[in-house]
Amino acid sequence: MNINARPPIDYRPVRLDDHRAVSILVDTSFEGPGESRLLQALRDENAMELELVAIENGHVIGHIAFPRLITPEGWIALAPLTVRSDRRRQGVGAALVREGIDILRRRHVPAILVLGDPTYYERFGFSVKGASRLSSAYPRNNLMLLPFQPGLGGERFDVRYPTAFFRGLGNVKS
Repeated sequence: MNINARPPIDYRPVRLDDHRAVSILVDTSFEGPGESRLLQALRDENAMELELVAIENGHVIGHIAFPRLITPEGWIALAPLTVRSDRRRQGVGAALVREGIDILRRRHVPAILVLGDPTYYERFGFSVKGASRLSSAYPRNNLMLLPFQPGLGGERFDVRYPTAFFRGLGNVKS
């Protein structure tokens, strides 16, 4: 038996009793309450399509949120992704992204958008080029698209995020 082996990580949907631990994780990771307030505002707005947590030894060590966009209809955003600082670069975030993508693909979501580092997200199939003709309030150089339906990449669409993103919450500004 390897005494240095880590306990297994459980990846599952967020439950109501996870919200406090998720808020603490997100506040710590983003150095302030903005992102956890954004998550709660998205929940209050009923804009959350999917939230997942990574649980290790009974503790939340990672979280990912997938809120619904207002337009295009049926599209989902990935925001935010958080992993506890001592567990970063160990595959926890990647596992959360992959699990979320798999679930949303099975739900027949047309596409997922993410605003982030292309170097990180392109390995999951997200593309800056695919999002190049999207009209959004956010910088194009970090806006990426993962289409599940043929013909969506490179098309013109007006992207509107839930209002929670524009109330001075989180790191995303209008």
